[in-house]
Amino acid sequence: MGQVLSGKDTLGKGSLKTALQDGRFSIAPLQLDLTAGTAVLEFSFFPIAEETKIHLGTRVRNLDLGIVARRVKPETTMGGILYLDIELDSTAPDLSALLAYGNGHFDLAFVPVNLDAELVDLWAVNLLSAVASKVDGENKSLINCLVASFGMEDGLMSERTLFLDTTHMSVDAEVNIDFKAEEFKLKAAPKAKKPEFFSLATPIKVKGSFEDFGIGINKLLLTTSLASFITSPLHVPIRRLFVGERPEDGVEACRAAWGNRNVVKPAVSGKGD
Repeated sequence: MGQVLSGKDTLGKGSLKTALQDGRFSIAPLQLDLTAGTAVLEFSFFPIAEETKIHLGTRVRNLDLGIVARRVKPETTMGGILYLDIELDSTAPDLSALLAYGNGHFDLAFVPVNLDAELVDLWAVNLLSAVASKVDGENKSLINCLVASFGMEDGLMSERTLFLDTTHMSVDAEVNIDFKAEEFKLKAAPKAKKPEFFSLATPIKVKGSFEDFGIGINKLLLTTSLASFITSPLHVPIRRLFVGERPEDGVEACRAAWGNRNVVKPAVSGKGD
């Protein structure tokens, strides 16, 4: 493809190479050179006896979500940027079980503008929006970014970094996802960007199946949060004087989280819930 246009958007150019050799089908690679970013995908599918060997590699840099969104809904004002780095290998009964038997990593940075839930996977949006509204407590609060880095072993995925930034809060979280059982468990520890007297940043946990999840208060983390609440007349003036406020747009925090996504960090909580 020399050039692809979509309405007023220039999608760029690209190439696709496929092969079928000794029963193995492969895409090596699909490469798209977009206006301000690139996307490269590698994939192979090799049936053997009763199982299938599958490889998936994806690297997306600076993808303009507005262009993608307008392909689906021309009148939308949604925009933003997506970064993606995936490397998964799986020996599974079929292609649909790729994640249930997957090994590798999954890294994502999502910076939305005017997030339109109709254009993004509903389950992910419901979870993201529920967590953001629960920790922030503001109707007008915006999601600045989501940065996630996961390691995966035999269908079990756990975070190396999981960071959510909203207008008033920044959130570090722990999550474990079981793609065989289709269940997950998340613990989130929010921090207010502006030091406030008697401000209770309530820690939360989200757990359940992919189809049905519930949000509750993390009792273990709540102890620390209550202690901060009670002692706020002592530490808030000091924090305001020496630390100050963090910007609402969260740009630098989002960049730092992406740059440090593979750095081992301390646990959000101790043992238990």
